[in-house]
Amino acid sequence: MKKVKIASIVLASVSVVSAMSGCGQKKEGDDAQGNVTLRYVMPGPGKQADSEEVWAAFNEKLHEHLPNVDVEFEVFPMSDYKQQFMLMQTSDEQIDIVNLYGLTFSTEVENRTLAPLNDLLDRYGADVRASLPEWVWDYMEIDGIQYGIPSYQMLSTFNSFAFRQEQADKYLDKEALKKALYSSNRLTDEVYDILEDYMRTLKENGELYLGINQWKPEKGYETILSNYNIDIDDPECKVVYKFRREELKKDYERQARWYKEGYIREDSLSANDDSNKQGTEDGFVVWSEQYSPWLEESLEKKYGMDIELIPLMDKYYISNNNVASGTGIMATSNHKEEAMQVLNLLQSDKELYNLLVFGIEGKHYTKISDTRIETPYSSGQASMNDKYGLYKWIVGNTSLAFDTQNEPDGYAQWWQKDINESTWRSQLIGFIPDTSAIADKVDQINAIKGEYMASLTSGSLDNWEQVYDEWMQKIEAAGNSEVEAELQRQVDAFLLNKNS
Repeated sequence: MKKVKIASIVLASVSVVSAMSGCGQKKEGDDAQGNVTLRYVMPGPGKQADSEEVWAAFNEKLHEHLPNVDVEFEVFPMSDYKQQFMLMQTSDEQIDIVNLYGLTFSTEVENRTLAPLNDLLDRYGADVRASLPEWVWDYMEIDGIQYGIPSYQMLSTFNSFAFRQEQADKYLDKEALKKALYSSNRLTDEVYDILEDYMRTLKENGELYLGINQWKPEKGYETILSNYNIDIDDPECKVVYKFRREELKKDYERQARWYKEGYIREDSLSANDDSNKQGTEDGFVVWSEQYSPWLEESLEKKYGMDIELIPLMDKYYISNNNVASGTGIMATSNHKEEAMQVLNLLQSDKELYNLLVFGIEGKHYTKISDTRIETPYSSGQASMNDKYGLYKWIVGNTSLAFDTQNEPDGYAQWWQKDINESTWRSQLIGFIPDTSAIADKVDQINAIKGEYMASLTSGSLDNWEQVYDEWMQKIEAAGNSEVEAELQRQVDAFLLNKNS
């Protein structure tokens, strides 16, 4: 990552005063007195009943820092956001600050939608620079130019195998499974042999029920584009269409065998209720759950039975694509300096951030302690039907956010320290593929996958290998080798530039 010299707070303050007092010619967003109104667009729950009230309170608090600046917010429902943003662009509507979730970052950079931020960060971004780990900025840097402020949140996740604890205590060799899982970055034959022995024993004891969920988690790969990935421990970062891997082909063979043994439900090809068969008396005995230290307790309340989770990994890997986008400044904005000053505050000032995300204390949430609140919405984030609440990961730096009733004690410490401070990171952080030459081929290859995946993963095919070979032949005819080669060329160029 290109190092950016951070201006001192004193110099930044002088620059702010200078920028605000020397307005010069009136621009769009100015009023007669030289005040500036910025337009900030983002996806979220949409406009809510109390949105205007909260945004007015936000601007009042903002005036304590930037007396001449107001922010006008536009929050569109997630499903409409990309289209609404495009409509605003084509009609030349004023946009100053834009959240990039749901947009294609590389395309927006290529189209010169976004302003380069290096100089703006140097002049006005000391606080936000200091609030994020230096390496995180690489996610939104292209060729040494910073085009966005990454949304800072949990940067790594992995799955776990879930078991009914009573069964696992009696029949599963837990220590052997953990040893097999943590001795390799792959789901090895040894892992599956242990699971197969477990299901065989359950079947002998009349406790197999629906067996293992046919969908099983992956481990050891990092996505580059769609279904193209690399091994996380491959120093050369060889790009492969993942379904061509021998491990995946072997998995289809295993699933066909397990289906015949009764370890996969008989109606697997037509069943559409897998999620309802987890944690039920007659349901699955093994399935997958995204891991957290508190999930067992949550699942036990949900299912009414003791659950045991065995994580697939014993340490966290931070991949190249784990940031939920970020926020940029439009190249067409007439007030880039003011926009950066607002973002610098919003991404580093807890009071401003939490006001925008959660609303007004006593009306939209109840404060339990200095760090914890209770919101009226029971799920993790507000909906359009709630009086107010934005998505904290859209607004940006979630390390500033209050904990809510939906997050257990210690949650923030866990993701900020145990996860995000992991030094096991991708070599490709900041890599963004250019799909302009291969998009049509990728779309066709994805469509072909849809013809084969359900039947192969069900395990119900006697001729699974013939079907698999037919699938591989079709994707090659659709240009798979060219896609792999183009992605590899880009990965190699990225690594060469990074290491030079």
